[in-house]
Amino acid sequence: MRKPITKYNLWIRLEILKRMQPRADYSIDWFAGQPCLKRKNDSISVSPRGTKRDLWQFMGAMIDALDIECRLKQKIYQEATNRA
Repeated sequence: MRKPITKYNLWIRLEILKRMQPRADYSIDWFAGQPCLKRKNDSISVSPRGTKRDLWQFMGAMIDALDIECRLKQKIYQEATNRA
């Protein structure tokens, strides 16, 4: 059986996203018990509304994508500096 996702689990992933993209300034918005990820000064949601698990998985995918992007940028930079 899967462990339930808590607000604390969401908060941890939110903090990771904030550190990976400090300019985005994400927050979790709650409406009728359904969370969604938003940029603080934006009225448009970054994620769809759903369960805590849905948001937790969505934020995990964002973290993975940002990690891949960061590694790719580092690899491209290293290759460029090796050629110079």
